[in-house]
Amino acid sequence: MISNGYPLVIIKGTDKNKQVYYKGLEEIDNQLSNLFTKYKNIPPDKHKVLEGLKEAKSNILKKLILEALRESLDRLIVAKYEEKEEKLEPVSKLLKDLGYSPESTRQLIKRGKIIAVKIKKTWHSTKDLVKMFLI
Repeated sequence: MISNGYPLVIIKGTDKNKQVYYKGLEEIDNQLSNLFTKYKNIPPDKHKVLEGLKEAKSNILKKLILEALRESLDRLIVAKYEEKEEKLEPVSKLLKDLGYSPESTRQLIKRGKIIAVKIKKTWHSTKDLVKMFLI
């Protein structure tokens, strides 16, 4: 992804993410298994394997990678605001000022409606970033 201009993507090593990742790899493996069973005792054609990899699709991996990509982009965007000396505040406070309930914080961040970073178990953002997407 980096060679195509995307930022570094880190998939968190939680047990849940590991299971999702392995499930996604299984999904790809199932799509490619015919290439390997067809040849039994001889290695498959390298070009057919590469072509199969290009055509293989995994919605499971796609979702996991896109979520990690969004988090990476959020970190980059928030860092740019910090460079401009914008004040980072807890998202729950910023949302409360806009009339949102504290419970909505996590869902809005997860859905990509708010650009934020987690600092010591608390989500932080700037007033401008929160207003940009909610107003």
